[in-house]
Amino acid sequence: MKLLQAALCFLGAAFFAITAWYVVDVRGSKYILAFCIAVAAVLGLFGVIKLLDWVADRQVEYAMAIADIRSTTPQVRALEAVSNLTPSQQELLLSRVVNMRYLTSPNSPAVRTIVCAPSVASPDGELVPAEFAQEFIHDMSGQYFPAVRRWSEGSHEHRYADALTHLLYIQGWAEEARGNAPARMIMEHGETIEQAVERVEIGLGLRLPAVGVEL
Repeated sequence: MKLLQAALCFLGAAFFAITAWYVVDVRGSKYILAFCIAVAAVLGLFGVIKLLDWVADRQVEYAMAIADIRSTTPQVRALEAVSNLTPSQQELLLSRVVNMRYLTSPNSPAVRTIVCAPSVASPDGELVPAEFAQEFIHDMSGQYFPAVRRWSEGSHEHRYADALTHLLYIQGWAEEARGNAPARMIMEHGETIEQAVERVEIGLGLRLPAVGVEL
């Protein structure tokens, strides 16, 4: 847009400059000559400013692109962490972690999402931000996960909580809500709450097994 504006300014400046030359050639009014020269100068100045502004933007974008290339992305960190696991840990991770993907959009960082089970509302599976899933688990009260009704019906959070709770049921990590009681964590034999939470976080892809490295 700025480059186009600069081009239009230069074209306008050229038009008025040619007009001024024509006025001189035919010995026209000096006032028209002064007007044409002034307009050509102003348009030329604006064109230069727009062109320099466009060049500055390109330099900023180039610098940001170089910085992104040199920086370590979340995907790279996750791959490096997985590569440091033992074969048995990698096998455990692949067998227990649900589908995780990265959503990207222009001019914004990648967003980790958990692909939940398909439903009537989302045939391809609801995409729940990993950040929401982490907060959802951290807000547990004892063995109980947060109730879906905690969030306003129709809101994104309500949809995320409902999909995440349904996923917990399918994976066998929680018992279905009964009455006013929300979904309840299913404990394995001899397991503590902390161990059960870690097991679910590993299953959701929020951390790596054994080493406890958050992704």
